[in-house]
Amino acid sequence: SHPVQVSGFSGQAPSALTLLANFDVESLRASIDDGQAVEVPLVEIGVSSGKQAAGLYLGDNAARTVRFDAKLRDGSTYSFTIPAPDVSPAPDSTPAVPSPPEPYAPLELSEN
Repeated sequence: SHPVQVSGFSGQAPSALTLLANFDVESLRASIDDGQAVEVPLVEIGVSSGKQAAGLYLGDNAARTVRFDAKLRDGSTYSFTIPAPDVSPAPDSTPAVPSPPEPYAPLELSEN
């Protein structure tokens, strides 16, 4: 229902956010902790809905908030602010998403 949505973030440094935007989002800008806004490139992902994807690198710095400003094709704007993801400062820490369990198959018994 929102033109731009956060779809995920990294759980360890360096941190980054991934976003999904509706087809009618023409441009997207972001600012970290009320800093200078930067253009966030949108990439079409080839789905029938016209959704677009974007990524925002936050780096190793501790951030408090991230503000997004989107311009829609009809000339309107959409803005929202989120708290910055809380990430572990160590790149070698446990990943946020654990590895899937090893696949297993039924064992076959044979007579030798």
